[in-house]
Amino acid sequence: MNKLSCIFVGFFFFLSLHTFAQSTLTDSLAPDKISVGVGAGYDFGGYGGSLIYYPQRSVGVFAGVGYAVAGVGYNVGFKLRALSHRSVTPIVPFVVGMYGYYAWAAPKGYSYFNKLFYGPTVGAGVDFRPLKSKFGYLTATVLLPIRTDDAKNYIEDLNTRQSISYSHKLHAVNASIGYKFIIR
Repeated sequence: MNKLSCIFVGFFFFLSLHTFAQSTLTDSLAPDKISVGVGAGYDFGGYGGSLIYYPQRSVGVFAGVGYAVAGVGYNVGFKLRALSHRSVTPIVPFVVGMYGYYAWAAPKGYSYFNKLFYGPTVGAGVDFRPLKSKFGYLTATVLLPIRTDDAKNYIEDLNTRQSISYSHKLHAVNASIGYKFIIR
């Protein structure tokens, strides 16, 4: 599936979840204003943590930092969540846009060839607050990195070196999963 069709699928996924969220309102949940999360994926800087702040009800800004195999990865970005004006549902769809690490190369035994690659990434996902939790929620995102050829070329170059056996593959679509603790 090419990137354009992935974007269209993500857009229609977001719209359908937004419609579902509008139709299944509950009245006892309030949206979070600040959350701290742990998880795995680009928005967590690899395997790490993130902080998100919502200056407006549906618009948030975040930063994530973590272990990204070849070094310390980071990402900063924005999150637009589909919230009803009346209340919050247990399932909240969202879209994200971010800048930061989106690929790594780390051939075993050759740490001086370790390298992280940075650029933009877009995605869509859902936050799930089981049993109307006031403490936190699960978050899952499907991500599409917008890569240049730099990462692919670097990995291909590593594979052509006779002393290095490196088989890391870049995937067009990636995912992240984590848990966010509601601070406020």
